[in-house]
Amino acid sequence: MNEDKVARGLGWFSIGLGLVEMLAPRPLARVLGTPHTGIIRVFGLREFVAGVGILAPNKPAPPWLWARVGGDALNMGALGLTYQNNAATRKAVGVSLVAVVAIATLDLWCARQLKPYKWPIDQQ
Repeated sequence: MNEDKVARGLGWFSIGLGLVEMLAPRPLARVLGTPHTGIIRVFGLREFVAGVGILAPNKPAPPWLWARVGGDALNMGALGLTYQNNAATRKAVGVSLVAVVAIATLDLWCARQLKPYKWPIDQQ
């Protein structure tokens, strides 16, 4: 598996998910059974910025992938709280949690595989 291609795919995924979370938090909040659209927008912004950071350099930079790993941990915590507090949407939240764990595993693998990015100024 080519970690650069996986990283770029994660970057595009991050941008897409971030846009959905920023532009349409209400439908997402309804599915998850939470009134917290503001936090969904903030999570979306974080997701979008990480995606742009991954795609910006010629070679994906590990710090942006590690930002995704940290964001995955935040998402799992938020989903865990939502799972506990809302029996009506538990199935949707459970599926979301499984998806986040799967993508977090991929994020972690990719972040560990990539070598630190050397900026042109450092290569002298």
